[in-house]
Amino acid sequence: MHREVTGRRTPGVWRCALAGALAAAALLVAPQHAAGTGNVVVTVDEPQFDPKDGNYAVFSGTVTNAPMPDSDSGCVPPGFSACTAQFVLYPPGVPGSFPIEPLLGWGEQGGPNPSPISVTINLSTTPDVFPGTYGLALRAFDTSGATWESPQVSFKWPPDDLTLSDVRLGEAASGRSTISYELDHGGTPVEKKARVSGAVFDGRDKLGLFKHKVAPGTRTRLLPRSIHRQLVEGRRYRVRLDAEDSLDREARFRGKLQR
Repeated sequence: MHREVTGRRTPGVWRCALAGALAAAALLVAPQHAAGTGNVVVTVDEPQFDPKDGNYAVFSGTVTNAPMPDSDSGCVPPGFSACTAQFVLYPPGVPGSFPIEPLLGWGEQGGPNPSPISVTINLSTTPDVFPGTYGLALRAFDTSGATWESPQVSFKWPPDDLTLSDVRLGEAASGRSTISYELDHGGTPVEKKARVSGAVFDGRDKLGLFKHKVAPGTRTRLLPRSIHRQLVEGRRYRVRLDAEDSLDREARFRGKLQR
């Protein structure tokens, strides 16, 4: 019998560095609601992740102009220009928010109302984005300079977990003991190899430790000779594996395996 557990490590010291700056920035970008002939209405959708690469997310929403836009409320752009909008992220455990580039247009003369807003973001290369759960909102700026913001929707990035499965003890052609396992990034690939550390036990006795750096997929590695010499064919041993990738995702395996 064995069980597999996946998890994610809580982001660390980066929160402290961001907290002060974002708290101050929040005072400057707090949404305002202008008086006038009607309100601008802003909505945001749940992010849609690329099923082939969970680093990429589509942020989308809409901005509806005021019923009778004027200089006090709504978008009355000069000429054929447009007002601007921007997606913003609320990080986990940190007050305030920060904007996501680029600035996008809405309210163009002759354009649709509501104005659809959409952009594809690579979260793995976006500054100040770390693994965790975020609030996403769409913020729109009207002609008067007032700011209108949608309610937040919550999402987790990366959207997938790192997993360890199909763990086996075996034997190489040379007779040396091996360990095999399947490491799956769940659809959110990373450039760097994951770190896998393990241990083999005979009852309460620890027979030895090992460490690997591996890319996702099925991997078979030779066990250290110090462990190999203590293993008896047909006997069952406790095996512990811990994996971690560069997105701070973690996966664990605990189980008894037959040599």
